[in-house]
Amino acid sequence: MDPAISVVVPTYNGGAHIVSTLSSLAKQTYSRFEVVVVVDGSQDGTAQTIAKADLPLSMVVHEQENKGRAGARNAGLSLSKADYVVFLDDDVQASDTLIECYAKLIREGHVVVVGSIYPLYKIENEYSRYSSYLNLKWNADLPSGGGFLDRPYLSAANFMIKKSLMVEMGGFDSALNDAEDFDLAIRLKEAGTSIYFDPAPKVGHLIHANFHVHMKRLLQYKAFYRVLLARNSAAAKYVDLNHVRNGFFRKWVYTLLSGRTLVSLIDSGVFRIIPAPLRFKLYDVVLTAYVMHNSLSAEHTKEKLN
Repeated sequence: MDPAISVVVPTYNGGAHIVSTLSSLAKQTYSRFEVVVVVDGSQDGTAQTIAKADLPLSMVVHEQENKGRAGARNAGLSLSKADYVVFLDDDVQASDTLIECYAKLIREGHVVVVGSIYPLYKIENEYSRYSSYLNLKWNADLPSGGGFLDRPYLSAANFMIKKSLMVEMGGFDSALNDAEDFDLAIRLKEAGTSIYFDPAPKVGHLIHANFHVHMKRLLQYKAFYRVLLARNSAAAKYVDLNHVRNGFFRKWVYTLLSGRTLVSLIDSGVFRIIPAPLRFKLYDVVLTAYVMHNSLSAEHTKEKLN
C-alpha cells in the first residue's frame, strides 16, 4: 500500500503567502496525504485567510500562542496522523510531484530525506541574481543525483522523516529560535541515522530579502550557532567559530568592507558593470567582512563588560 504522509507547515504572520503554498499542495499528483498548518501566534488573520481560500485539501489548522518555529513544528508533529512527516516552510511552492517523490523514497526504505530548494523572486534585481549564484554554490556540495550525506544537513523548508524516529529524537529543540534544523541533523548523525539527499522532491523558496537584510540574517545565524554550541556539544565537530583573527590589518579590512554605503551600492546594482562571476565573489567578501566585523565588535564589547 502507498504510504500515508502528513505535511506540517508552521506559519507566523504568513497570511500574505501561505495560501500560495497550500495551493501548490492542492495540485499534487499523489493523494494520500494530510496537511497540518500550525498558526504560531499570528496577528495578521492567517487562519481566517486560509479558511476563506477554501482549498481542496485534507487539512487541520491549529492555532496556538507563539512558541517559535521549532515549537510550531513540534506541535504539527504531535497533531500529525501519518507514519511519515514532510516539513515545509509557509513561503514555498511545492512541485506537483513533491509528495509522490517522497512516497517513492519511503517505499525504497528511506527514513530521513532532504529535498532540493531553489529560489523564487517577486522581482528580479541584483540580490536575486546573487541568490541564484549562492544556491548553485551551496548545492555544489550535495550529490547531484542523490545520495547519503557525509555531513549533517537538513532544511526544515523541505524534508521528510519517519514520525517514530522524530519522536524518538525528541523533535526539534524548542529552545532554539534558529538553526533548529541543523541541530536535528547533528543529533541524527550522532545517533547513527543517515540522511539522504534527493533533488527530485523540490520546492521553490520565496526570497524576501535584499543584501542588507541578508547580511543581518548571516549575523543572526552566527549568533545562534553560539547558542547551538552551548546546547549541543556535538555541534563543535561541525561548526567552527574560532576562525576570526584579531590582527589590526584584518580588523581594518573588515571595517572598510562592512559599511552601509558599500551595501547600499551593491543593492543599487552599481557593480553590474563587473562580470557576474567576479562581482559575486566581491559580494562574498563583503558578506564575510560584515559578519567578521560585527563578530569582532561583539567580542570586544563582551570583553569590556567582563
